[in-house]
Amino acid sequence: MTRRIKLIVTLMILITALFVIKETFWGTHQKSFFMDQETDSSTVNYTESEQKAIVYSYGSSDHGGSVKRTLELFQESNPDIKVKLQQLPGTSDSQYNAYQIALSSGDDSFDVFHADVIWTAQFAFSDWILPLDQFFPPSMHMKFLPNTIESCMYNGKIYAVPNVADVPLLFYRKDIVEKPPKTYAELIALARKNLSAPGIKYGFIFQASTYEGLVCNVLDFIWNNGGKVLENNKVVINSPEAIEGLQLFIDIIHSDISSPDVLSFQEDDSTVAFQDGSAIFMRNWPYAYKQSNTDHSKIKGKVGIAPLPLGPKGKSHHGTLGGWNYMINRHSKDPALAWEFVEWMSSYEAQVVNSTYGGKLPTRKAVYKNPTIQKLKPWLGGFQNIYEAAQPRPVSPYYASVSESMQTNFSKAIIGKIDAKTAIENIERDMNTLLSIH
Repeated sequence: MTRRIKLIVTLMILITALFVIKETFWGTHQKSFFMDQETDSSTVNYTESEQKAIVYSYGSSDHGGSVKRTLELFQESNPDIKVKLQQLPGTSDSQYNAYQIALSSGDDSFDVFHADVIWTAQFAFSDWILPLDQFFPPSMHMKFLPNTIESCMYNGKIYAVPNVADVPLLFYRKDIVEKPPKTYAELIALARKNLSAPGIKYGFIFQASTYEGLVCNVLDFIWNNGGKVLENNKVVINSPEAIEGLQLFIDIIHSDISSPDVLSFQEDDSTVAFQDGSAIFMRNWPYAYKQSNTDHSKIKGKVGIAPLPLGPKGKSHHGTLGGWNYMINRHSKDPALAWEFVEWMSSYEAQVVNSTYGGKLPTRKAVYKNPTIQKLKPWLGGFQNIYEAAQPRPVSPYYASVSESMQTNFSKAIIGKIDAKTAIENIERDMNTLLSIH
């Protein structure tokens, strides 16, 4: 085990003990993480003693007001329940840090939280979240997309309920490009050909800031070039296909069709640039379709969607599996009430609202047949095939450290501190060490 990995693992072991003194950090700094809001429960006038209370913690931007609207509808249906919303910073990394601190210290100030799919293994392994088998039997699983249920499982138990399905897509200006590219070679050629189009600053934009989004973006290139990360629980990332995929990503960043600007881009930065009419192509998650077609967008009605392109050795289209689930805090004071909230928030009605207002993709199969959703998202018919081909990131209680290794080495390769081959070799070594622990 390398000295660096030993340090990471040691820190992971120590962090639980460090934050047992809850008030030292969480009690003092809670306001820096959370903006508390209370929803209106005005349908029936209940006294405070008659109302039950639930605290829901949510991160990221409320695109289109979908969270606000679903909470309003929940409150209308359940006037005897008072909901307090605790809102966290936007990035998955920031939210992970906040929840890790709170949950490891036994914090019971929130009941339900919105969780990235990559957290399930660690949070379940650490006994921070409640197993939901008693509430959420296999007969209910069948109503959701299979990949979304898999993201909620750990060691044969279910620990979450799927809310948002995510897989990256290629967005393109259909008023500039007649047909979307099937390969990155075609994308580069089309971008160069059209760089002089009015208002265009970027040929291709994506997310290359050093955060979890960078991992997703690079893995897209690796998978679409025929590379793999794990196979039969064996680390297989060190392959010519993976090295070539990372190198292609680096080459595009430093080419004339992109810009150093992408080194600071996260999802919303890319969406804003695309909305402004500055880019021909964009890699992003499905929510960006609705955002790019608002009345404030300069490209409303001019946006096409396609699978991500293939690299030189790629044979089939893949994207990094993403998504968000509902989890119940192990230390919730009222798990049954927390489940009542989760059950409603993941219902058919709630997912229709979430998709209509926020542009998020549903996890319930039936919502894809809803006429309103089909009209708002005419491309949705082909989405399930793209989603089913999505590749998950490594499932491990130590995924946070795996991600750190990937972020560090991908970033170093992008700025030229190491080459692509060394970056992949470093990640392979770190993954073998980390995944052998459990």
